[in-house]
Amino acid sequence: MKILAQTTQPTQPTQPSPSNNIAGDIGSAFGNVFGGENLPLILTMGGILLVMQLLGGDKKQKLTTAHWAGRGEKASAIGKLCSEIKKRKVSEIGLYCGDWKLRKRSSIGTFFSGNPPTIPVCTINRGVMVVGGAGCGKTFGVLNPLASAAIAQNLGFLLYDYKGEQKWVVATEALQNGYKNVRVFAPGKPYSCCINPIKDFIRSATDNFGAKQLAEVLYQNGSKDNSGGDPFFEPASQQLLQALIQLARATEYPDLAMCYALIQLSDLEKRLLEATRKREKYSPFLWYQFNQIASLAKEDAGKTTGGIIAGAYNLLQPLVQPQLMACTIGDSSIQTYIDDGMMLVVENDIARQDALAPVLAGTIHMIVLQNFAKQRHSGLVLMFDELPTIKVNVAQYAAEFRSKGCGTIIGFQNNKQLEQRYGKEGATIIQANMATKFFFNPGHVETAEEISKYLGESEITYSTQNVSHNFGTGAAGGSRSKNQSIQIVPLMSKEVLLKFKRSCVFINPAVGSSQEGSVPWHIKPEIKLPLQQVKRFQSNEKMWQEKIEPRLIASEFKRLEISSYDELDERMAEEMNKRIALAEELLPLPDDPKSSATISSRRSNPLPIDI
Repeated sequence: MKILAQTTQPTQPTQPSPSNNIAGDIGSAFGNVFGGENLPLILTMGGILLVMQLLGGDKKQKLTTAHWAGRGEKASAIGKLCSEIKKRKVSEIGLYCGDWKLRKRSSIGTFFSGNPPTIPVCTINRGVMVVGGAGCGKTFGVLNPLASAAIAQNLGFLLYDYKGEQKWVVATEALQNGYKNVRVFAPGKPYSCCINPIKDFIRSATDNFGAKQLAEVLYQNGSKDNSGGDPFFEPASQQLLQALIQLARATEYPDLAMCYALIQLSDLEKRLLEATRKREKYSPFLWYQFNQIASLAKEDAGKTTGGIIAGAYNLLQPLVQPQLMACTIGDSSIQTYIDDGMMLVVENDIARQDALAPVLAGTIHMIVLQNFAKQRHSGLVLMFDELPTIKVNVAQYAAEFRSKGCGTIIGFQNNKQLEQRYGKEGATIIQANMATKFFFNPGHVETAEEISKYLGESEITYSTQNVSHNFGTGAAGGSRSKNQSIQIVPLMSKEVLLKFKRSCVFINPAVGSSQEGSVPWHIKPEIKLPLQQVKRFQSNEKMWQEKIEPRLIASEFKRLEISSYDELDERMAEEMNKRIALAEELLPLPDDPKSSATISSRRSNPLPIDI
């Protein structure tokens, strides 16, 4: 071409071949695009595509969509967490596992800095559940670190402590971070504060709604399972309990001990029939609550009224113990509205949980309703480890109160345990309202199967190569063929889940991309907490036992004006006798010679007995 261009002799123009034309056009096009001022733009775009490829998760699945979170999806969650902590919106509370402080850098910078949070748990308002068998690390690796993150932000905190051990870490952490009010409600323990659920949460004797709420939760926690009772006697007993709560609220002793003083009266149904006829001293709207039992007494349905009264009596009688009464009568010693920098620990007692579960659950439920009756200016975290040991409406808390600042965190061992207390439908609703999930080893095959199904399926591509040789044909060489096959498998099988030691699967709506969220994050071999935080948790336990608990005991003994718990027996016996005398005055026996003045056989000694 160059020689032809230099000659001066006229020649016929040479027609380039089609292949030369195409090559020239492509070369010219690539030269125009990649050359000159377009080169920096192309390099930038290439760099962005490379970073996206490095950060993104596996995008090759076609038949299934389940996959593990990649670096980009994890970075997205960290960015969301940084935003939530900076903005501090009451409807978007962000927590984390790990001893971490937000610094002034972008989310990507935080991710690559080497100092990101161990696990970013965004928007706990949508509910958090931690599933795992005993000893799997759910309290140490998740619950305690989340509590520490909430304390670092000075959030209000309500902790249900079933074993009485979590408070060692969490309550001490709060005190060390400057919380001005940290109290423990543990009826029967010398360091327990006093909360009177009837006086604090029932506004008046005619507060039907408040009394019904309290009676319902008390009654639901009277049994360990969700088997349900008699369709007539159970609602009737609950209605009687509600009426007794309202009547006690009208007296000078508005407490559960007064409810017991009323129900232990002999011939209670006849006394109530007479009282509902006269409707003296108190509002007729109060006496209306006893119409059902009074109507049955009028019909002389002795066995029926006896069954109704026995149901409520059996619930109240275990609460009549000196140590329990001291924590539930009189004026409450704490503020039940939990504001910033305040913590309330509600502690169960494994040895007496059957007696305590009703009053603990009732107190928690009424406190939650009070705290979210109106919009809060800051968040309140509710944490329930070993949730199946009590029955509270956590599904309602997570679904209805999240925009008001409620962050609900629950822990349980397996689905069967949850279903036993809340029923199959109730357990399903609870789990559906928990957007964030931590799956440890549940130690239960059916639960592991359900977790595996929830995580979804992934595809595995197999490549096979076949080689054939031409022997004896005289022809050289051979042939090769490659085949690819795709197999659908669970993203994580139940067998793998049941072999977990301390690893877990973490799911949060913020882990994902612009197209999807809640991409599973496999954390292995365990949740790695900073050594400094682990040591602090260990020292917290020692500090509680050696310094904080003795201080709380001294404070409560001063309130009760006693020097030891042994002095409570005589004091509480006097208090009980006052209430029984008032009950006799309020509900006297009618002028009926056939009425018996003795306590019926279905009732035991009304004086407090330590069982």
